[in-house]
Amino acid sequence: MTEARSASAADVEILRSFARRIDPSDPGAQNNLGVLYFRRGLFDDAIAAFSRALALDERMRVARRNLEIAFGDADVLHRRAIELKERLRESPDDMGALVESGIAEKTAGHLDHAEDKFRRALAHDPESSVLHFFLAEIFYNRGLGEEAFRFLRRSIELNPANPDAHFLAGFILGDLGRVEEAREANRRAVALNPTLTRAQANLSLESGRGSDPKAAAATTAGQSAPAGRASGGGGPHLTLALALRLKGYHDEALRECHIALDSGEDAAAALEAIASLHLLLKQPAAALDAYDRRLAIAEGTQRIWNQRGIALYLLGRAGEAEQSFARCIGRGHEYAPAKNNLGALLWDAGKAREATNWFRRAARDDGALQSARFNLALALFRQGHFQLALDAYRNVLRDHPESAAGWNGIARVLLEFGEFDQARDACVRAIQTEPGLASAHHNLGLAFFGLGDAEAAAECAAHAASLDSRSVPETMTLEMDAAETTAVIPEGSVAGSAVPDYTLAADYLSKGLFERALAEIKRAMSRGADEKEGMVLLGRCFAARGEYDVAERELVAALSAVPANDVAALELAGVYRAMGRPSDALRRVVGLLRANVYHFAALVVLGESLLDLKRTRDAARAFARVLKFNPNHAVARKYSGLAASERG
Repeated sequence: MTEARSASAADVEILRSFARRIDPSDPGAQNNLGVLYFRRGLFDDAIAAFSRALALDERMRVARRNLEIAFGDADVLHRRAIELKERLRESPDDMGALVESGIAEKTAGHLDHAEDKFRRALAHDPESSVLHFFLAEIFYNRGLGEEAFRFLRRSIELNPANPDAHFLAGFILGDLGRVEEAREANRRAVALNPTLTRAQANLSLESGRGSDPKAAAATTAGQSAPAGRASGGGGPHLTLALALRLKGYHDEALRECHIALDSGEDAAAALEAIASLHLLLKQPAAALDAYDRRLAIAEGTQRIWNQRGIALYLLGRAGEAEQSFARCIGRGHEYAPAKNNLGALLWDAGKAREATNWFRRAARDDGALQSARFNLALALFRQGHFQLALDAYRNVLRDHPESAAGWNGIARVLLEFGEFDQARDACVRAIQTEPGLASAHHNLGLAFFGLGDAEAAAECAAHAASLDSRSVPETMTLEMDAAETTAVIPEGSVAGSAVPDYTLAADYLSKGLFERALAEIKRAMSRGADEKEGMVLLGRCFAARGEYDVAERELVAALSAVPANDVAALELAGVYRAMGRPSDALRRVVGLLRANVYHFAALVVLGESLLDLKRTRDAARAFARVLKFNPNHAVARKYSGLAASERG
């Protein structure tokens, strides 16, 4: 090993400057930075850099060996595995420990143990793109390409912007002989994360120790990506239109589509995009005109006929709408969105039984079509089939446990059964997920009234009215298309997976993979994702790593940009508590509660801050308010008992 020497102040500053400039998502760059630190005698910084490299790519053998050398102990990873095993013994559902332990087992070649850990984690978060990707790696390493691809396909469905999933898909598709698809998958991966194509000379601390040059080359060589590039893709204005649409800027997207049409880009794609945007903007007449112009160019797809039917339905032309929907599902075609929409049309026509059957068929054909599943549950409820409705809502929650509409539907049925305490709990779950859902506050008031608490019932009713003063019955939901986001761009375009957001970063963060989360946040910000949202996630990430000063800076910056950012304010309050500043935390949560008296998370932090300040009576009152609305709130119950014992 090259002998380390003490770093001068100038050396340290140069290295710090280099560290700020390198790509935080590039494991090779992090490894090489660690070698430079080590050779200047900055051993703690070296260990941190090698750890970051392994956190980003646990397969990087050279980084693992460098870390072992830096620790002076080749058994360092084994000791870490023992620590993780102890964490899981004490807390079997610790998501971070499950995922990190699974990665460690996979790295060590213990694929069965790794699969077990990842499946346990997946049971707690079935919508995680990251966990599906990790399971895909397990099966790929076993040589089971088809099974691996099944998990990859789900990973990409959950997050089309997961570059690792597209990259591995390229290898698997290549192995399966699907060369063009492999090239396209690789192109998508590289567009999302350009570091995947970099040929990286990964430095080793073992250089110069007499090792075999061929062996060293084998250690540092990385996998090569599937060769070649696929052509294709939408024009620049259509690509920009899709990006704007996915971010919710529908008027701006519509303008870009018209520019695309006028400038000679794909007319069929432009007209389809224009039509669907008019539907989203609740302009059915303009949508119908665009759909008819599109159909004059070429044969329509099922999606076009379905959306044309929606436009006709919204214009009150029910007979023509029914014919349009029928074009999608006739002659043995299976198209769940059109079946759902035909059910909504028949429901409005008073044909409840036929409508219910169409909702049931749509839900059976496509279990992921939530509109059909909710419509089926609502139809059953409206017809007085309360147990069937309850089962239907529970089926939705089985796949989407945080669905506010699902919990609100459960509450509605439980109120009919007179199960007021359970209805209250279901309403609270709905409100926690969607605080502005007026009907959930209304149903919560009914539950309290049934429990004999008129004061709480009146408070809930008043809050529901402040959110929405109308008293409008819930209606059936129309379905444009589950694949609508890719409608305007041809299959070869990378735009559909290149629109920046923080979904993948949040997925990594929830699994305790802080280095990967941090790298993904910064990559998304560099690609144009919302900077204020990124600041909040950076704050959460730094706080989770114990870097509270940096977390405070990011969260304060986010609140300076958007003072009403509840998430940032609550995160900042938690950071202040961790820094031993409960008075500052108290001020933050009091501000949140002035805006929303039902902010249960803020009430809990309020109680915690009051306990930090030894104001146990006030803390007990805060926890009691949480428990009044949610008697099963585990954290509030624990602290309520603690506050009571301290007060006593």
